[in-house]
Amino acid sequence: MKIKILDMKYKSDPKIITAKFTSECCQCGQSIQKGNTIIYFPNDKTSIAETLAGIRIIDLL
Repeated sequence: MKIKILDMKYKSDPKIITAKFTSECCQCGQSIQKGNTIIYFPNDKTSIAETLAGIRIIDLL
């Protein structure tokens, strides 16, 4: 599992990771396939897809 840290200061800060299994985006309901890049929030144990409405979120960070 690849992890890119977003200026992580605390263990609960969001992380950019590679999905280990198929899931669903908590923002838009988009399907997240195994191997896709996602933003993971450890506190909520939720994830956001790499793209929302066709915009790559990771490029904006």
